[in-house]
Amino acid sequence: RYAVDEYLRVNPKNRVVILTDRKSSELARPIYNASVRRTSDVHFFVIEDYCTGKRRKFPGEMMCLFEDPKQKVVSFYLTQENYPDRFELLKLGDPVVDLIDLEYPKHIKHVCLPGLTKKIMQQGFCVPRDIVKKYSTLIHHRLRKTKRIEITSPAGTDLELKLDPKNIGWVKEDHISYGTWKNLPLGEVYTSPIDCNGKLVIDCLIGGYESKYGFGFLRRYPITFKIKKGKVAEISCKRATHLINLLGEEIFENDAVANQIGEIGFGTNFGLTGLIGNILQDEKFPGVHIAIGSSMPDCGKAWRSRNHADLIMLYPHVFVDARPLIWNGKYELNGNKHKK
Repeated sequence: RYAVDEYLRVNPKNRVVILTDRKSSELARPIYNASVRRTSDVHFFVIEDYCTGKRRKFPGEMMCLFEDPKQKVVSFYLTQENYPDRFELLKLGDPVVDLIDLEYPKHIKHVCLPGLTKKIMQQGFCVPRDIVKKYSTLIHHRLRKTKRIEITSPAGTDLELKLDPKNIGWVKEDHISYGTWKNLPLGEVYTSPIDCNGKLVIDCLIGGYESKYGFGFLRRYPITFKIKKGKVAEISCKRATHLINLLGEEIFENDAVANQIGEIGFGTNFGLTGLIGNILQDEKFPGVHIAIGSSMPDCGKAWRSRNHADLIMLYPHVFVDARPLIWNGKYELNGNKHKK
C-alpha cells in the first residue's frame, strides 16, 4: 500500500498493469490489492499462462493496455530468475522497460522488480519517501559537479573514474515520474562515467548471483576486475572458477559494450538498516556500487547492453574531487575528516 500510494501515487484516473510469474504472484497480490483501492482499472497477468510454444512477443491483450497516450498507466513487472527454455516470454525480459527505453512514452511510469522478496516489501517498500528525498538531495548536491572519483577498499580496490558533469549529469532517484522506469525501493544517485581505470575487488555482492555466491562466499574468495579505458579487461579469483566462467560469458560474450563500466551509483536510502544479500535493495543501502554493461541513459549518454551487473564492495573509501565522501563504508557528510 505504501509503495502504491506514496511512491507511485496511483489515483482513480490511472490504469494499473501487473505482469508477474507464478513464483512472484504471491508478492504481486498485495500490489494488486492496494491498487484496486485506488482505481478500478487494474489488470493482472501471470506470464507462464502465455509461454506456450515459441512465442517471442508479449500478447496483444497485455501490450495494448499501454497504447493510448492519453491514458496514464502505472505498471509493475515481477519475476524471479533461471527459467527453463520453454518459458520464452520470461527469457525475453521486461517488455515495458524495452518500450520505455526505445519509444520514450510519456504516459507510463513503470516499476521493474526482478528477484523481489517479502523481506524487501517489509523493509525497503516501507521507508518514508521524505527520508529518501532528503538524503538523495544532499548527496546529489555533493556530486553534481564532480569530475573525478577515487575508490579504494581493504580488499584491494584501487579505482579512478572520470566524469563529465556538463554533458552527463547525476540523477537522483527519489521519485518515479511518467516516461521512466525504476526499481523499488528507491534511493540512489547515479551517473555514467566517461572513463575508468584500475582494479575493482568485489567482496560483497554481484547482481544476479546473490543466491549462490553471496556475502560469505565473496568475502572468502573476492573477484578482481582489471579495468582499462572504461572496460573490464580481465576477471580473476583464486578459487571461484565456475563463477569466473559465468561472469566471463556475461561480460565478454554478450555484446560489444557488455564489459563497459556503465554506472557509478551511491545508495541514499537511509531508512535501511543493513545489507540483506539482494541487489534490488542493497544497491540503495548507503554506500557505493559500480555496474558493468548498460549505461544510465537518463544521465545523458546511452549505450545499451544485455548486461548490467551491479557490484558492491565492503568498507570502501570514496574521494570526490579529492574530498572524502565515504570512509570505511560510511558517508562523511560533515566536513573533511579524512585526507587522501
